[in-house]
Amino acid sequence: MAGKKNDFKKASIEQIEKQRQLVVWKLFVMIMLLILFILLVYKISEGTLSDAEATIIAFVMIIVYIINCIDRYKFEELYKNNIVEACLKKKFTDVSYKPFSGLPKSKIASIGMVNTGDRVCANDYVKAKYKDVNFECSDIDVQKRYTDSDGKASYTSIFKGQWYIFEFNKQFKSKVGVYEKCFESCIRENFIYTDGLKK
Repeated sequence: MAGKKNDFKKASIEQIEKQRQLVVWKLFVMIMLLILFILLVYKISEGTLSDAEATIIAFVMIIVYIINCIDRYKFEELYKNNIVEACLKKKFTDVSYKPFSGLPKSKIASIGMVNTGDRVCANDYVKAKYKDVNFECSDIDVQKRYTDSDGKASYTSIFKGQWYIFEFNKQFKSKVGVYEKCFESCIRENFIYTDGLKK
């Protein structure tokens, strides 16, 4: 999905709302099925229901969940490519918006501001111009991989938020990073702590 092109069809507000209602309805069905499944598990433990019947209910839940995920993706695509992009074009010029793409890890690493961990998840990529300043940004989630004593791997976010890159029409003589003191993922080179700045 990250590499999907922005070749969508423009949708009306009514179409977007209809898709949203469909997602909400299927989510409600999913919750009802989950409650039913819990009750069935309880009955199985009492020996009043067969494993086969519980398996059928579980299978139906999985199917409904998959369908709901597809519908939710369609809703997000319609909403972002119609509502969000329209709002961006009202505020900025030369807008390029890719809701399911983001800044690549290599570009974030090239700035040398934060440790890029073991993987970077990114979406909502925007490239545009505000007055005479070009910029690009996206939501990013920088994650570090940890392995416990049993060999089980898991990922923990070390930076999560919006990442902006601005192209100012001036040359800077040096590179200065401004960080919060509690921000542990920064690469500390020529840095200033915000705790020491006057409000």
